[in-house]
Amino acid sequence: MPFKMQKFISLSCAVLGFLCVLTSNSGTIFAQDLNQTLIRALDLHVSSSCEDGAAIFKVRNVGANKISAVNFKLFKVSQDMIVSKRRMSLNQGQVATFKVKNASLIPDRIGLFVDSKLVVREQHADVAIQCTE
Repeated sequence: MPFKMQKFISLSCAVLGFLCVLTSNSGTIFAQDLNQTLIRALDLHVSSSCEDGAAIFKVRNVGANKISAVNFKLFKVSQDMIVSKRRMSLNQGQVATFKVKNASLIPDRIGLFVDSKLVVREQHADVAIQCTE
């Protein structure tokens, strides 16, 4: 039974976003940070991880078409301060990797927001990660 509950929680996280909470009548029973998601409107798979003190973000075009002129914004989540941004296109199957060096020295979550003029979305972190201990 716990295995099925864990599977349910993971599926819920993929639908709701990167921070998910499962509640019951007795209150919150589990919370989980998810470091990957699928942006369905843009056909992008986005993930984040920490490697050697750096925050690594990977974006893969999983759709059938090229995605043109997309803005990738890396920012400190609690301060909503942009750390870096880049505009680029992704061909079908192409992966773009973004690295924030010394993220382990930043006492905040680093988030990635994918912005496209083709799909209007409210700015929030599509994925976020904190590399400090």
